[in-house]
Amino acid sequence: SGDAAVRLALGETHIIEENRTYFQDNGIDMEALVSLKSSSKKRSKNLILVKNLPFDTVKDELAKLFGSVGVDDPERILLPPSKTIALIQYRHDSDAKRVFQKLAFKRYKHVPLYLEWAPYAAAEKKKEDNEEKVEEEEETPQETAVEEEEGENTVTSFSIYVKNLNFSTTEDRLRSCFENHDVTVRAAKIPTKAVAMNSSKTDDSSKLLSMGFGFVECDSEESVRKALSRLKGVTLDGHTLELKRSTKALTNTTTKKSKNLNPTKISCRNVPFQATRTDLLRLFGAFGTLKKIRLPKKYDGGHRGFAFAEYARTQEAVAAMNALSRSTHLYGRRLVLEWAEVEDTTHEVGTLREKAKRDLGKIDIMGQSSTLNKKTKFN
Repeated sequence: SGDAAVRLALGETHIIEENRTYFQDNGIDMEALVSLKSSSKKRSKNLILVKNLPFDTVKDELAKLFGSVGVDDPERILLPPSKTIALIQYRHDSDAKRVFQKLAFKRYKHVPLYLEWAPYAAAEKKKEDNEEKVEEEEETPQETAVEEEEGENTVTSFSIYVKNLNFSTTEDRLRSCFENHDVTVRAAKIPTKAVAMNSSKTDDSSKLLSMGFGFVECDSEESVRKALSRLKGVTLDGHTLELKRSTKALTNTTTKKSKNLNPTKISCRNVPFQATRTDLLRLFGAFGTLKKIRLPKKYDGGHRGFAFAEYARTQEAVAAMNALSRSTHLYGRRLVLEWAEVEDTTHEVGTLREKAKRDLGKIDIMGQSSTLNKKTKFN
């Protein structure tokens, strides 16, 4: 059963990665497509997401089905090799609406079709990628080299410098602007300055005024790139935003983690209790050579629900992180992966040893008390 669970987890990981690569090559943001945060976001009016497809689905059959409702043929049909989901795009919003009403929950082969409107952020990625490619072609090799050097220097900070802000724009408005474009924001800051006011009251003699720029810190490098591409030229409170990378950290988490992270060691949380060390060896070993797999145990022999996987090479660890951190389930529980911190290793081992000693001490005390409570029989 353990081997079957690991193979199922690896199969799920392979399908997710295969779908992500396929949609990325076709200009669709897979993260925005399946993100839970996108459920309340703006939806496209001409791009339909089709779910619950049978495995023997063929692209020509979908074209015939979605073109038989009395509308023009779909402009684009995207069906990944896994055939788990599909995207149908129409040229006109009215055609897409009519198809959606006619085919929603309609029986296709032996299963009903589940339709929903694709998130607007996922549909817009194609336009953004095309614009970025045109800009990259126009850049000179010197400019590209300078940008790469700046990117390497600023990769430890996930902050963005936002210029040309309206003086009335608040930090909450700036934060909401980024989050509306499916960018995870950790903190937002707009510097202010005190301006003297002509007033007879001493309490209102000065007022804090925005300096017209701000900083937004994201949660990851991927969010930074997403913000730089999606918010380019976006208008906020009547002003067109100008974005640029920044080395300024608004919180202590970014610089602290970037210094202490081990690029070859992965911390895995939410490990199911029926999982064994052998299961983890098979799961993580599929991505490279492992130096060590550690599954901390409790005093009763069971593990504590988390593990550490250390690889021989950084590239192998990165490959495992990218593949398993998206949505991999083992025995029905989703694995949560993070980079392990270098400094916490010895401290953590010491803490676990102290806890084990305390647990053993409790067992000894309980054993002694049970011995004292036993009745002595005399012949």
